[in-house]
Amino acid sequence: MISGLVTAAWIDEWLDNDQRKRRVQELFRAAAKRGYRVPDIAYCGRLAWRITYIRETKDQEAEDRKLVQHGRTFLKAFAAVRSRWPKENPEWTRLANEIEDLLSFFDHEEIYIIARWAQDAWAEANNGKYPRSSEPDAPLCKFVAAVLAEAGIDLSSSAVSAVLQGKRRQHEK
Repeated sequence: MISGLVTAAWIDEWLDNDQRKRRVQELFRAAAKRGYRVPDIAYCGRLAWRITYIRETKDQEAEDRKLVQHGRTFLKAFAAVRSRWPKENPEWTRLANEIEDLLSFFDHEEIYIIARWAQDAWAEANNGKYPRSSEPDAPLCKFVAAVLAEAGIDLSSSAVSAVLQGKRRQHEK
């Protein structure tokens, strides 16, 4: 009997998810005042899920930030030591590059994921057109900053813009 499988907790989760989707749709509406249609609520589900994921993994995010901080400190110290070596070692250079790549994965992940998913949703709602500008006052940056704020991460649209333009790391203050 299917009705026996539907619990109060499941209904609460379903309603919460529906409310989160509507909230994401409101964020699209607030950010897209420049002629972009707001995506259908069905396309807001991934972003609503991402907000929940970010909220639930904040402790892990703090650990990731520590990893990035310590990794960058290591790379600075490593660069200073390498500069004193008489001959460049290609294996050490490769290792330093791989560490940098790994750190950048942790450092920018949320902003890039949210931006890409938002562009996908806008494209679906606007016949393939979506905000491409990463300027601070652009709809994309405003939307990403609003989604991050919903998840408890306080970054301005200027900070989001700097990350998307490669001028700044995500967790830098």
